[in-house]
Amino acid sequence: MSPEEQSDQPVEKPASLWRQTLDAQREEETGFGGVLLLFAIGRVLAPLLIGFALWKNIELFTRPQIWGALTRPESPAYHPFWLPVILFETAGGGLQLIASFVILWLFFGRKRALPLVVIAYLAFSAFYIWADYIFAGFIPAVRAARGVGAVTQLIFYTVISLVWITYFVLADRVKNTFVR
Repeated sequence: MSPEEQSDQPVEKPASLWRQTLDAQREEETGFGGVLLLFAIGRVLAPLLIGFALWKNIELFTRPQIWGALTRPESPAYHPFWLPVILFETAGGGLQLIASFVILWLFFGRKRALPLVVIAYLAFSAFYIWADYIFAGFIPAVRAARGVGAVTQLIFYTVISLVWITYFVLADRVKNTFVR
């Protein structure tokens, strides 16, 4: 080709080194590494922690002395909100336990649905702990037993949930790993 003929054809500009490096890095960000490994550890431990908390609530149903003290109007420990709070906490804990196992299955199966399920789970959990805090606060004995750090823990969990939600929305590793 003569130089005149070459000038008629569009000239492709080589991709910048920065763009090539960024694209290569994105392709490498797959699998259970980086921050996602931290999430995996938390998800493996979650069913154990949730199961333990749920077991403590289920114990209330199986111990007649405690159950009666909380739910019989003639008992000094009675409050009309004890039964709904116990049922609310047990149902919420049961849902969280089931969701934890579903998340583990989706996580280790690298399923495409995982990010959406995790986001929904974290949003539900944050809402649930705040609702439980408010609902149980109507019982004077619960309100009196709360320490100063209770609200701090709620805020901390909410912030951590927002951080993980942001990660699952934006992270290339998440987009590249959960593709099945």
